[in-house]
Amino acid sequence: MRTFISLLFFLSLIHAPLYAQDNEVCNSCHGQESSDIPFVNLKQFEGSIHGKNPCISCHVDAEVIPHPSKPQASSCASCHEDVLKVYENSVHGKARARGIKEAPFCNDCHGEHTILSVNDPASTVWKGRITKTCASCHDSEKIVTKFGLPKDRLETFQNSYHGLASRGGDFKVANCASCHGWHGILPSSDPLSSVHPKNLYQTCGKCHPGAPSKLFTGKVHGKKKTEVFFLVRWVKVFYLVLIPFVVGFMFVHNFSDYLRKTLSYISSSGVKHEVNQGTNLAERLNLNERFQHGFLLFVFILLAYSGFALKFPEMWWAYPFQWIGGEVLRKAIHRWAALLFCFVSAYHLIYMVFTRRGRFLLKISLIPKIKDLKDLSELMLYNFGVRKQIKHLAYPSYIEKVEYWSLIWGSLIMILTGALLVFNDFTLRYLPLWIIELATLIHFYEAVLACLSILIWHFYWTIFDPDIYPMNLSWLIGRVRSKKWTI
Repeated sequence: MRTFISLLFFLSLIHAPLYAQDNEVCNSCHGQESSDIPFVNLKQFEGSIHGKNPCISCHVDAEVIPHPSKPQASSCASCHEDVLKVYENSVHGKARARGIKEAPFCNDCHGEHTILSVNDPASTVWKGRITKTCASCHDSEKIVTKFGLPKDRLETFQNSYHGLASRGGDFKVANCASCHGWHGILPSSDPLSSVHPKNLYQTCGKCHPGAPSKLFTGKVHGKKKTEVFFLVRWVKVFYLVLIPFVVGFMFVHNFSDYLRKTLSYISSSGVKHEVNQGTNLAERLNLNERFQHGFLLFVFILLAYSGFALKFPEMWWAYPFQWIGGEVLRKAIHRWAALLFCFVSAYHLIYMVFTRRGRFLLKISLIPKIKDLKDLSELMLYNFGVRKQIKHLAYPSYIEKVEYWSLIWGSLIMILTGALLVFNDFTLRYLPLWIIELATLIHFYEAVLACLSILIWHFYWTIFDPDIYPMNLSWLIGRVRSKKWTI
């Protein structure tokens, strides 16, 4: 049956050349899904960039029975001869010429019957999808293993700023083709390659004009640990030790306090409590300070949410950015929030230096003292049952001081590293590349440390501490509504 249909098609090409230009002739065989002949959706083809052309313009060997399984190089070259010449000199074209069937050809990247414009978001070579197309081979374990290709190309790109921003929907950043090219891809060892060490300055300079040539002499993908600047390596080790230590200490400190207070209340029979509305307590936060706290609260949430959405764009909680504006909106929100954070930080500095209340807090209340270390040790010993009694901690105690100065220190670091990243053209032009890498590393780990500190330290002493549960309302009313326990 198949031979008979093919014969009829062949005769139609001989006796009706005009009719052969009609795609319905091809569709009479290839449009039947139940047939053993390869199925082609004619409507999808007509919606492609080649849809106005007859099938015979690509399938030039259609007279051959049976037809070739795929269009040959001559098929694409009939319209794209200049592109084919570039491709044949590329690493893919040379591999194809050596008979390596896995080497990508035109249709492997562009598709076959549904080829779309490079500007169409549905196209496999659109700037927002080209990385996935390249990854179909370069992230394939079978191909990577067979030909000894580097195994981490996709991972190292996706974890870079370019990759993270692209995953978040910003398609202005560099993708695979931006650096390696499209059809004339060459190995980095080839002097003509756009990613050859001598050509990186020109390639990267398309997006980062004015950056010194020495900036682009290192590896981009797959740096070994020994190839990363020593300071970046040691700072990473420092944070990987610091964060678990600090978080672990805060957890043990607060959890032991929670257990001690909870067990004390449970073991005291007949205990009842009254809520002290704070009418006889000194004002903890005045209106100005409550305004600063509220403003900081709002900005901190924006910064944390929009910042981690860049690092983890595929997480469910980051989806709203994809729905309402993608990476462009996320970046805008993060940078505006950072500007507001700088504003409230500057305002707080002025408040603490140039107002009587601020100078009093700074000089009398918030300056760390030796007594704070004594209070810390005594409270820990009491919580673990070593001491039988403990004096009431005067406000502000080491608990508030640690939190305040950690906020100051963290804010300075985040502002400095954030500025280096926002003004990256300036940073790349006048500073070595490892400065960007170091700033990125510190900015992320400081953000992690800040958020964990808020969740474990600040939330406990303002919400979950049994003495003030369900909340310390001084951030709203200025005074503490504490519980007075009596027998």
